[in-house]
Amino acid sequence: MKQTLGGLTLAILLTACAAQNATTNITPDAWRGDLRYLATELPRRHVNAFHTITREQFADEVARLDAAIPRLTNDESLVGLMRTVALVGDGHTHLDLPPSFPRYPIELHWFGDELRVVAAGAPYHAVLGARVSAIGSVPLADLMERATQLVPRDETEGRTRETAAMQLTSPEVLHGLGVIADREQAPFVLESSAGERTTVTLSPARMGDFSSWRMAGGDTPPLYLRRLNEQWWTEFLRDSQTVYFSFSAYPLEAEFRERATALAKLLDDSRAGRLVIDLRRNQGGDFQRFRSLLLPIIEARSAINRAGASS
Repeated sequence: MKQTLGGLTLAILLTACAAQNATTNITPDAWRGDLRYLATELPRRHVNAFHTITREQFADEVARLDAAIPRLTNDESLVGLMRTVALVGDGHTHLDLPPSFPRYPIELHWFGDELRVVAAGAPYHAVLGARVSAIGSVPLADLMERATQLVPRDETEGRTRETAAMQLTSPEVLHGLGVIADREQAPFVLESSAGERTTVTLSPARMGDFSSWRMAGGDTPPLYLRRLNEQWWTEFLRDSQTVYFSFSAYPLEAEFRERATALAKLLDDSRAGRLVIDLRRNQGGDFQRFRSLLLPIIEARSAINRAGASS
């Protein structure tokens, strides 16, 4: 666990979730032990765990989950822990599954009130661009209401919606929420631009290798859907004299310094009049590095340190 200024980021190293075999049988006692540990350590390590809910409300939720665990499946217990942590109500306090866990190989993104498939791995390329209507018999509005209870909510509405939508590609979460009966089969109800509705049953896959993935934009997807394996990359857009900077994760400090230096050189060599920093995939990190290493680069360059020149 790592304490932050505003909250507590929880690495999912609890007994029940350290085992990555979906068939592992975790005993109720093990889940209850994790819950007791969480209930003790979260308030102790958090700067102020009770700024949104009271200590008594938190204790009541812990007691309710503790009593229910013997009747719950493993995934229902996991979701219960996620919901309990999210009650704290700040952007840095959440319980996440490790990135090594399988996911359904699609990526979802909101366009207004429509949740669409913007990327998909083989053999599901045919679903690209489709709108999500439901999963099984559960409509999208209900799915989002359930998933939102598991994620940080002290951010912008857009951020909350995107984070909740990410949960819809997790087999454990969908099973734990009672949306699907079998992790291996998730029936996504999709609607085409022509209004045709179809159900596509997705199976989970390990993440990390995106070689089989395709983007909704075809051969020329938008910038934010390119180079998905890279956490930090830049490109100079000559037509608009803009440096596009995809900043999806914070590297280690030494690498951060090197990359910041390279960004400064690109801005100078290209004589860019604009800098766009795309944070849509960024899950957070040490913002002091941004302030100390990236912000001075912007402030020192009058071509981009002006209204409308950086975003």
